[in-house]
Amino acid sequence: MKQMRRADIPQYRASGSDRLARLADYLENVPPGMLTFTRWYGDNRGCAIGLAITHDLWFQAQGLTLVGGGTLKECRPEFEGRSEWLAVTQFFEISLGNALDLFTAAGYDGEMRPPAGAVAEKIRAHLATIDAGAEATVDARADAEFAAA
Repeated sequence: MKQMRRADIPQYRASGSDRLARLADYLENVPPGMLTFTRWYGDNRGCAIGLAITHDLWFQAQGLTLVGGGTLKECRPEFEGRSEWLAVTQFFEISLGNALDLFTAAGYDGEMRPPAGAVAEKIRAHLATIDAGAEATVDARADAEFAAA
């Protein structure tokens, strides 16, 4: 058996869509009252992202962390040298508009504490539009190749 240094072992890097799907799965089990859009994380409450980082180590293994956890004001997500919304958009491979729609009260008619299941449902609906768009692109490419043949 060949010995390898830990740094030489390739790590699994999930796609943004895989990460969103994992977040939706996690949110299905979040107890009522824990999800809030008033903070990233603090006092065992937080947004979908803060809760996932804190309670599901898979997100940390993917490189998403919370820093500045000493105070609510300074607590924020970080990923690959980016923080707050830039970290979120980079990690999940989504636009800022999509991030704000999925993870802030603006996407839930101003509701600051929506049910976690509602956020999971919205994430899955977003993923379905991505999948439908990818299929449409593949179909259009196939149609163009067929027409050219």
